[in-house]
Amino acid sequence: MGANIGIYTLYWCSLNQNFHTISIEPFDENHKLLVRNTDLNGYTEQVKIYKHSLSSKKSYGFTEVSDKRAGSSSFKFNFVDSQGLCSSNLVESTTLDILLGEVEGQKIIKIDVDGNDFDILKGAKKSLMNKDIVSILIESSENHQNEISKFLLKFGFESDDRFNNLANHSDVRRKAQDKIERNRVYTRSHLINSH
Repeated sequence: MGANIGIYTLYWCSLNQNFHTISIEPFDENHKLLVRNTDLNGYTEQVKIYKHSLSSKKSYGFTEVSDKRAGSSSFKFNFVDSQGLCSSNLVESTTLDILLGEVEGQKIIKIDVDGNDFDILKGAKKSLMNKDIVSILIESSENHQNEISKFLLKFGFESDDRFNNLANHSDVRRKAQDKIERNRVYTRSHLINSH
């Protein structure tokens, strides 16, 4: 989620050519470049691209983009009470459970949407329960990471310090620059303990 122009999508595809990838990017400028970059690199058959906004439930809301340059990461989906609203700007969000229900087999998820990360993760409860998801990388503020840890623990996920404590981890750089965003990898506990 938050595939932007496709850097992580292309990297993942280059390492795992036998796996399929779902990339989600609702911001129009980035979505066009994601499609183009996937095509130019020969991964069109391997990548399914969606333009949906994601949230914890199917809902309506407005989107807001503070930086409209291609490659920017300022897209936000905001819930609204849609009763009585008639607006061409109103968009419907979907959930991870709905999208992931279309894909069989084990899944690794990356969520980086600058603000709504935890809300999006809450829309994957069914997928988290059925144990198809084996690992999640999620970016959010330090405060939300504490909530996310507690939430994921209910489904058997733990902070995966094999990755989170690497010397070159992005959190080291962010802490040095006094930034609040954190990247954390969570993996099913039995997979961490088996290595």
